[in-house]
Order: sequence, then structure tokens, then C-alpha cells
Amino acid sequence: YMDCTPHTIKKEKLDNIVLKAIKFHIALAFSLEKVINEVNTRNGKNQIDSTKNKMRANIRTTKELIENEKTLKKRRYEEMKSGIINLEEFRRLSDESSLKISNLENEIKIYQENISKLEIDERTSDILINEVKRYADVSELNKNLMDFFVEKVSIYEKGRVSIDFKFSDEFEK
Repeated sequence: YMDCTPHTIKKEKLDNIVLKAIKFHIALAFSLEKVINEVNTRNGKNQIDSTKNKMRANIRTTKELIENEKTLKKRRYEEMKSGIINLEEFRRLSDESSLKISNLENEIKIYQENISKLEIDERTSDILINEVKRYADVSELNKNLMDFFVEKVSIYEKGRVSIDFKFSDEFEK
């Protein structure tokens, strides 16, 4: 790159900048843990568990609706066999029932996927916070610290430094 100019900074200064940024993220993790605990225990209820329980209840209700629709479908078959409805009406109603059942089964899949996502997010944040806490008393920059926290360090004009952290997306959640 012909237009680029060399950007340099003393190693000690860069180490201090990176170490301060990492310590800030460690402190943020501790604060985040407190906030998560407060949100989860507000009014004595765990909000995530409450949401998952509501979704599980919706799954049970949806399964009951599927069974009801299957029973109705069988009843329509019996009505057709006994001449109450004709074959064309039976096929139309059967197709409608099949579509309802398919839509309800898709709803169940969506609820199950959302429950799984919540559980993964819970485990991920717990694991991440516990891993970050291992570095709580860090006093100097080392390879393990850099490997765990830092994705990339960029140096710009006038000694400006940009640090991309590996877990920034998880902290934002």
C-alpha cells in the first residue's frame, strides 16, 4: 500500500493500553454477571426460565390442538363413510386439517428452537463469565491473556490503538 504511512508505538505503551482494555472487559464481565443475576431474580422469578416454561406450555397446548385436529380428521372420514359428507367435501376438509396440522407442527419446532437458543445463550454467558473471572487478578499482559481476549490490535496515526475483542458480541447480548 503506497499511501500507508508507518505507525509505531512503544511496546510498553501498547502493552499498557491492551492490558487496561482487557481489565476493563474483565470488570465489565463482573458487572454483567451482577446485572444478569438481578434481571433473573427480579420479583423472585427467573425471567429466562419463565419464558422457557411459557414456551413449553405453548408446545403442550399446540400438541393438544394437533391431536384434536387428527381426531376431527378421523371423524370426517367416518362421516364420509356413512354418507353425511361426500368424497369431495371430505378431501377438502382433510386437506384443510393436514395444513393446520403441518402449521401447528412448525409452531412446535419454532418453540423448541427458541428454547434451545435460550439455553445455549444461558450456558454461553455462564461459561464466558466464569472463564473471564479466571483472569480477575491479572497484572501483566501475557500470551494466554492475549489469546483469550484479543482478536486483533490495530495501530493508527499518532499512536491511536484499536482493539477487537473476541467476545464483544456475547457482551452485547
